[in-house]
Amino acid sequence: MGDPLVAPALVGFGVNLLLTEVIQAGRMAYRCKDECNELVAKLESVRPLVEQVNDNSSKGNGACTLWLSGFQSLLERAKVVTNECKLESRWSRRKRMVKFWRWKKLPSLVMKISSDIEEARSNTSLVTLGIVLSMHIPKQVEAFSFVKQGTPSLIVGVDEHFKKLRMSILQSHEGDKASHFGLQGRGGAGKTLLAQMLNNDDDIQMKYGKDSVIWMTVGLDAKVSDLYEKLGRCCILDNGVSEKFKLIKNQEEQRTFLKNAYAKKKVFLILDDVWEKPKYDHHDMLYWVDIARGQGSATLITSRSKSVLCKVQAKVEVVLSLPKEESWKLFCCHAFESGGALLTTLEELARDVCEECKGLPLALKVIGSAMADKATVAEWRCALHDLRRSKPIVDSNVDDELFGRLELSYKELKDDATRIYYEIEADELLRMWVAEELFGLDLSAEEAKDKARAHLEILVRRSLIDRNQGSKYFHIHDVLRDLALHIIGKAERGECGYECFFQSRKEFAIIPKTELLKDLKRMSFMGCNICKWPEDLQAPHLKVCILREISDIQSELMTSLFKMMLDLKFLDLLGNHLSDGKVPCFGSLVSLTHLELGRNSFHEFPMSVVHLYKLVSLNVADCGSLKALPKSMGNLNSLVELDLGGCESLEALPESMGNLNSLLKLDLNVCRSLKALPESMSNLNSLVKLNLYECGSLKTLPESMGNWNSLVELFLYGCGFLKALPESMGNLKSLVQLNLIGCGSLEALPESMGNLNSLVELDLGECRSLKALPESMGNLNSLVQLNLSRCGSLKALPESMGNLNSLVELDLGGCESLEALPESMGNLNSLLKLDLNVCRSLKALPESMSNLNSLVKLNLYECGSLKTLPESMGNWNSLVELFLYGCGFLKALSESMGNLKSLVQLNLIGCGSLEALPESMGNLNSLVELDLGECRSLKALPESMGNLNSLVQLNLSRCGSLKAFPESMGNLNSLVQLDLEGCESLEALPESMGNLNSLVGLYVIECRSLKALPESMGNLNSLVQLNLSRCGSLKALPESMGNLNSLVKLNLIGCGSLKALLESMGNLNSLVELDLGECGSLKALPESMGNLNSLVQLNLSKCGSLKALPESMGNLNSLVELDLGGCESLEALPESMSNLNSLVKLYLYGCGSLKALPKSMGNLNSLKVLNLIGCGSLKTLPESMGNLNSLVELYLGECGSLKVLPESMGNLNFLKKLNLYGCGSLEALPKSMGNLNSLVELDLRGCKTLEALPESIGNLKNLKVFK
Repeated sequence: MGDPLVAPALVGFGVNLLLTEVIQAGRMAYRCKDECNELVAKLESVRPLVEQVNDNSSKGNGACTLWLSGFQSLLERAKVVTNECKLESRWSRRKRMVKFWRWKKLPSLVMKISSDIEEARSNTSLVTLGIVLSMHIPKQVEAFSFVKQGTPSLIVGVDEHFKKLRMSILQSHEGDKASHFGLQGRGGAGKTLLAQMLNNDDDIQMKYGKDSVIWMTVGLDAKVSDLYEKLGRCCILDNGVSEKFKLIKNQEEQRTFLKNAYAKKKVFLILDDVWEKPKYDHHDMLYWVDIARGQGSATLITSRSKSVLCKVQAKVEVVLSLPKEESWKLFCCHAFESGGALLTTLEELARDVCEECKGLPLALKVIGSAMADKATVAEWRCALHDLRRSKPIVDSNVDDELFGRLELSYKELKDDATRIYYEIEADELLRMWVAEELFGLDLSAEEAKDKARAHLEILVRRSLIDRNQGSKYFHIHDVLRDLALHIIGKAERGECGYECFFQSRKEFAIIPKTELLKDLKRMSFMGCNICKWPEDLQAPHLKVCILREISDIQSELMTSLFKMMLDLKFLDLLGNHLSDGKVPCFGSLVSLTHLELGRNSFHEFPMSVVHLYKLVSLNVADCGSLKALPKSMGNLNSLVELDLGGCESLEALPESMGNLNSLLKLDLNVCRSLKALPESMSNLNSLVKLNLYECGSLKTLPESMGNWNSLVELFLYGCGFLKALPESMGNLKSLVQLNLIGCGSLEALPESMGNLNSLVELDLGECRSLKALPESMGNLNSLVQLNLSRCGSLKALPESMGNLNSLVELDLGGCESLEALPESMGNLNSLLKLDLNVCRSLKALPESMSNLNSLVKLNLYECGSLKTLPESMGNWNSLVELFLYGCGFLKALSESMGNLKSLVQLNLIGCGSLEALPESMGNLNSLVELDLGECRSLKALPESMGNLNSLVQLNLSRCGSLKAFPESMGNLNSLVQLDLEGCESLEALPESMGNLNSLVGLYVIECRSLKALPESMGNLNSLVQLNLSRCGSLKALPESMGNLNSLVKLNLIGCGSLKALLESMGNLNSLVELDLGECGSLKALPESMGNLNSLVQLNLSKCGSLKALPESMGNLNSLVELDLGGCESLEALPESMSNLNSLVKLYLYGCGSLKALPKSMGNLNSLKVLNLIGCGSLKTLPESMGNLNSLVELYLGECGSLKVLPESMGNLNFLKKLNLYGCGSLEALPKSMGNLNSLVELDLRGCKTLEALPESIGNLKNLKVFK
């Protein structure tokens, strides 16, 4: 190749394409051995390409080298894991086959590596595109190539909105009153995605606390009760507060209670999709929007309505459609997901299709996904034709233009996929589809569910629905939901939409009586208020009927309606609060297979249900008043699933339950009054899953339970009175999962437990009375996961534990009485994760543990009695994470530690007795994160530390005895973050520090002995944040500091010996935040300060020696906040300050020497807050003050020399708060005071010389607080 850049570019592109298959294979890695072999083979095939890129990387501007350094280790790790996957036992495969509800779930380690590889792929894409752009490409390009990038940290095209809102939210202070922010835009414009980005932002979560960032989806169907309930259950409230809230039923009282509860809480509340006129209770939005009113709190509201945001005076960011190139990028992410090349003609068509999306992110995403598998010119031309002929559809609930364009994605679905698209909102999705026999008559229930899942995946790939992370539910964008209802509404006879009728949250005088009802196969009314049901309503072909949360449903009419529904398969009456006497008769529903009766109020079970002989699924969950089931329940011979969860009044089950021969799943969770199970239940030979979660009154299980030959899962979580398990448990040969967490009275396990040959997962966490495990435990050959966490009485483990050959994860965390581990532990060849956190009595680990070659994670957090680690710990070749946090008696680490070649994270925080690190530490080539915080006895670091080429994060905070660093520290090329907070004995940093080219964050907080910084600091080109606060001995900064071009935040607060700043400081073009508070020796600022064009926040508070500010201060065009509070020597402000057009907050409190303000102060058009409290020498205010059009808060308290206020004060139209407390010399208020129409609070306390108030003060109609 002639051009030296071509090779790395093409190879990088090839690697990216290959990795698409590698990741797919990785996700299949635990499904069968063949896929594992395939993954290994593909990893091997990638290796030569990696080497080829490596050879050319120097000519690729170093980009490939940066990527390869991380990726080669990923290949090694992936190979190790897949080799382990090949050894998967047949019992492990069986576990996955049986546990169908964990569909496609992978072991966490495999998922982690897949995620890492995907991240490496995104880096590869960026590197490849960067190299291609640097090539000498001809002007006429024959083909267009698109390489898919990983999910961007900022959604395409909206990063500016994100940055603005993020900065505004982060700039609010603790003492500030609650603020509101708004995102306004049409449906599908990306408001929710922006809100999600803010919700997940690390800095915002750090500012408010992770649990204090609260997300609430409102929507058109908003219900005040639901919103209040979520706020009442929020984990930031104390349990006592939450319990009190549950007792309050009146909404007005709930609001008052919550407002008081949150008054002292600082929260960030996100209200997504707020409508001006919700369908449900037509309440005023302000009724609940102002809950988060605590100081420093913020509320973010996303809405299509500008008036909603204006009501709360929110700072609004309007989200418009994306510009052309940003639209193209987002479209490509979905249309060309797998990468590849397009002919020029195809690219032109693709750009035309993209243009038809009108820059709307939702349309770009949905239509792009619809075109993902289209490869021919004809297909793209056809799609373009359909888009161009689509007509705008006017609907009050959605924006014009969207439906016609989004409908293309629906049209591209196959027939069977279009049928399921309509019901996507239903919680019981799979059961409904199985009941309706959508996928054929000959399929078993499990086969039908598998097919339903496959169709869900089709809708996900087409971006028509999304998964809720960590949930079994799917959700759909409200615009797409309305699109589905629109398609149904316009459907013609013969189309599946013609057979459907759906309504949500609507009031009907009467159900629409049309010919349509005779052809209906699916009907759904959810949350509707139907005043009258027609007596002659007929829908003879109906298969699915959902009548959920209907107000005042009429049982007699329902009974007559049901008589005509001979084909009905699925009936949902959830949440109708049906009481005794109002439950319709179901006897005529001879074809019914699925019945949902949950969340109703009847005390007696409806007898007509027991005659539904075809019933397969019955849900009576959360019927809290139900006390008993009929004796004839055993007649339901076809019943497969019975859900009685949450029936808290149910005391017993009928003896006839034993006749339910087809029953596979029985859910009795939270049946708190249930004391025993009938002996006849031993006849349930088909039972696969039994859930007795939190059956708090259950004291025993039937001895005959050993007859449940098919039982796979048994949940006994929270059965606190259960003292023993029957000996017959050992007969449960099919049992895969046994959960006994929280069985606090359980003292022992039966010896027969060792016979559970199929057991894969055993959870015994919080069994606080459990003192020992049976010796037979070692016979559990299939056991993969054993949880014994917080078994506080457990003192020892049986020697037979070493026989658990399949054990992958062992959790002993919180076993505070455990003194030793058996020597046989070293035989656990499959063990990947061992958790021993808070085992406070554990004094040593057995030497045999060095044989744990597969161990990936070892957690010894707060093992306070542990004094040594095994000498041979270097044999843990696979160890990735080692946590020794809080091992206060650990004095030394083995020299063999250097052999831990796979170690990525090492945590030694709080190892207060550790005096030194082994020299071999430098051999840890894979180490990425090293935490040595609070190692107070650590006096030095080994010279070999400089060899840690992969180290990204180094924490040495509060290492109080550490005096110096080795010179080799400068070799840590990958180091991104270095934390030296509280290193009180540290006197200097090595000159080699300037070589840390990747360093982004440097924290040198409270290093009281540090007197100077190395001159080489200016070489830290990547440094973004430098925190030197409380370095009391630091007298000067190096001249080279001005070279830190990337520096965004510089914190020098409390550097009391710092006397001056360098002139070169003005070169910090990227600086956004500068904190110089409490620099008591600082007398002046350099004139070059005015060059800091990006500076947004400047804190000079309590700089007691500062007498003046440079005239150049007026050049700080971006400055939003200036804090000069407590600058006691400051006598005047420069006249140029009037040029600070962006200034919003100015704090001058406690400036006792300040005699006057600049006459041009009125030019500060953006100023909202001006604080002059305690400016005792200030005698007058400039007349131009009246020009501060944006001023909202003015604080003049304790300005003892102030005699008059300017007449122009009356022009402050937006002023809400005026504080004149303690102005003892104030003689009069201006007559114009009456013009302050927005004034809400006025404080005149302590104005001793004020004799009268102006007559005009009576005009202040909005005044609420007058002191």
